[in-house]
Amino acid sequence: MLRAAINKIIKAVSGERAFTAVKEISNFHRIQASTGYRAAAQHVHDRLKAAGLETRILSFDARADKWYLSSKMFQEWDCKGGKLNLVAPEERVLADYSVNMLSICPKSYPADFRDTPVDVVLLEHGADREAYKDLDARGKILFIRGHVSEYMDWAIQDTGAIGLITDFMREIPGIRSRYDLIDTLNYISFWWKHTPEEPKVFGFTLSPREGDKLVALCRKMTAEHAKDPSKPAYPQVTGYVDSSLYDGKIEVVETYLPGQIDEELLVTAHLCHPRSSANDNASGVSAGMEIFQTLRHLISSGQLPPLKRGIRMIFIPEFSGTYPYLEYLGAEGRKRIKAGLNLDMVGARQTGGYGPLTISGVPHALPTIVMDVAELVLDEVRKTAPSLARENVPMFNSTVVGFEGGSDHFILSDPTIGIPTPMLGQWPDPAYHTSSDSIDVIDPFVLHKSASIAAGYLYTLANLKEEDLGELLVKSREIFIRRLSSILSKGSNSNSDPDALYQEYLHSLRYAKDCLRDYESYFTQDPAVLERVKLRIYREVNLFEIMAENLWRRYTEDYSPDFVYHSKEAPEEYSYVPVRKYIGPVNKLDDYCGDDAELKAAHLAWTKGARSKLRSGHSFDAVIQYNIDGKRNLFEIAREAILEMQEGSVEYVHEYVQLLIKFNLVETRK
Repeated sequence: MLRAAINKIIKAVSGERAFTAVKEISNFHRIQASTGYRAAAQHVHDRLKAAGLETRILSFDARADKWYLSSKMFQEWDCKGGKLNLVAPEERVLADYSVNMLSICPKSYPADFRDTPVDVVLLEHGADREAYKDLDARGKILFIRGHVSEYMDWAIQDTGAIGLITDFMREIPGIRSRYDLIDTLNYISFWWKHTPEEPKVFGFTLSPREGDKLVALCRKMTAEHAKDPSKPAYPQVTGYVDSSLYDGKIEVVETYLPGQIDEELLVTAHLCHPRSSANDNASGVSAGMEIFQTLRHLISSGQLPPLKRGIRMIFIPEFSGTYPYLEYLGAEGRKRIKAGLNLDMVGARQTGGYGPLTISGVPHALPTIVMDVAELVLDEVRKTAPSLARENVPMFNSTVVGFEGGSDHFILSDPTIGIPTPMLGQWPDPAYHTSSDSIDVIDPFVLHKSASIAAGYLYTLANLKEEDLGELLVKSREIFIRRLSSILSKGSNSNSDPDALYQEYLHSLRYAKDCLRDYESYFTQDPAVLERVKLRIYREVNLFEIMAENLWRRYTEDYSPDFVYHSKEAPEEYSYVPVRKYIGPVNKLDDYCGDDAELKAAHLAWTKGARSKLRSGHSFDAVIQYNIDGKRNLFEIAREAILEMQEGSVEYVHEYVQLLIKFNLVETRK
């Protein structure tokens, strides 16, 4: 029955219909808290309403002094146009908002120097503040080659410049270099904190090709000026930015398929990002729209039974829409939501360096069955074409990985929110956050697979039945054995540490047993069914313990017959118990700095120091936060985070928690 429902969904989903939605949405310039985003939100609302879905737009204040849970809001932005012209020593257009909206850095303040040519000063030494201590750029524009965020705390204040030009292109090792996208603009935005000393400036973005040409011109003129001071030292530009920042609103579009009981599932996809941003994330939005249209049709036509649990979806500005929505729901509203799914970049053609569809897992601090369901559905969707044997084989790449942050599932999966949420995404993405992320990269076939996976996952969780447990528990065993086998396979390495492996083994066993127990929470409506499910899960937990014990015994016989485990006590300095004082994870710690110079220095030292040495600092810091439950001491928190993320150290975790204490976000007790 479970797989039959999934296959009905696969047949009903339309990748072409989702592709059409991507084309429509990608035409909007969807900067967070802007008139362009609002227009896109209205478009999505109207499309869903026309499809017969229960839909509404929620509006939240976008002000510099407004906080939602642990996240600081910002002002609304509107831009009507802008242009940058090189006028001396030659003439050409450098940037034109009407041609490419990314040519003006989002959130730029207004400026008008159309009638007054302005010098362009190249900062040759990167973001090295000391190199420019004698630079006077009052009334000039700085030409930087990095991201604006590296310069915002000092460059304008130190030099007196009025704005910035950048040709920065984020390079991603193994995926893209600067010159792979030579005529592309990088998505580079200001993210204002709205503090008194913060500069109110504008920025223009150039492609690598245009940037290199301007650099060559700057260097040529500097050299000529050094030889003949009568010659101008800098190129000159004219231009304007017709923009405004003001207290406004930020929108969340919500649609809903009702269920029979007071429990729900939540789907998210971020509608924001500049035009076109087709894969990131018009694809996630369009897949979500397709899911709801498909499920509504299948249920209303009687092809699928009605939903037991309701399914709700929010189309949001990434992060900044999720926090206010969760605050709006309140604690009771959040408790109704059993699980979630985040759709982020799910439609790109899998050629030219685009990666697999990836299901990213849920942090271990929130044990759940959702990954069992997600993998089972993925198995079914992967049966794309017949092989030469009897098996069906996939015609698309896919994979399942552990928890990684970077999008809204990172908020929902925080235990203080309590909504276990995997992410369906796609990485690598060679056009990520650039003007090349256009409709040309989108594939209806991939959109179909993504929407099918998501719809199958949601419907399975919404209508989970006792008779479905057999198939799902087989998948649970498969996942558990695979995880344990991966850990113990390290034992074949002569440099492996049996004690460290045993810690991983115990961690994996604890997590797997806790996930199994989550099955019970889906059957609380019927006491008789719940008792049968509890008995079945009790037996399954025992089976997991037996399987794990047998696998460990085989490992020690083969590689470490004399192994004896000695549990470690927490050193005195790490025996304190941190207690969180906030709900929802902290995404931007620097939001808490305000005008405090000491906090700014501490945050900068952290990001440039310890955090920069980690492979995935943002995700690791999130996992630390998740494990601060008011019960574990620092040593135990560090152990759980390190075992899950396979990096970091106790010293790192201690340093990060002390930073949270300094920011008054965490208190301690013995």
